Amino acid sequence: MVEKVRLSSTDPKKRKCYFCRAWKNKGTFSFDGHCFSCWYNRGLNNVETRSCCACSKMMNFVHDGEKSRKCSDCKRKVAKSKVGLPRPGARDFNIKRKYGLTSDDYSMLLNEQNGMCRICSEPPEEGKVLHVDHCHKSGRIRGLLCLCCNTALGKFKDSPEVLERARDYVINSVTDTNVEGMPVISRVVPAYLSMAI
Repeated sequence: MVEKVRLSSTDPKKRKCYFCRAWKNKGTFSFDGHCFSCWYNRGLNNVETRSCCACSKMMNFVHDGEKSRKCSDCKRKVAKSKVGLPRPGARDFNIKRKYGLTSDDYSMLLNEQNGMCRICSEPPEEGKVLHVDHCHKSGRIRGLLCLCCNTALGKFKDSPEVLERARDYVINSVTDTNVEGMPVISRVVPAYLSMAI
């Protein structure tokens, strides 16, 4: 009968490092079988390196990953350059998913409104698009709105009563007239605000 070779020390709490071949406590090992001192020195001494495919700088396996082809600096540059860029077709996909509108349906609505917001009759800002406005109760599409008008409707909770009160508030503040018995607040400006700076 062949005797098996013992690969571990007699102490069950010890383990052999694959790099330095020393027996050490099991709690002093990294995830890849190296003891922490070898793992740390491996990173500092660039024991295992390869060149980055983008900038040809030598990179370290430990810090940049075993399967990485680019160094950390190049990965960071690529990630920063992609921030804020939409994926091609993402807008059409989201409008179709949320509202059931195809890009042709959206274009038809846009043409009906002459490319203007349905509420303020202004074109969208440069580089911006009109947003699809819908009733949150019925799901019915009401039209295309600029970001400001769409946000304002949401802030007023799509409530006609709240919008009417906001309308009366603005009319009262501009004309100093009393609509539906609402009191007009006096326009006294405190002295510290009227002083010239």
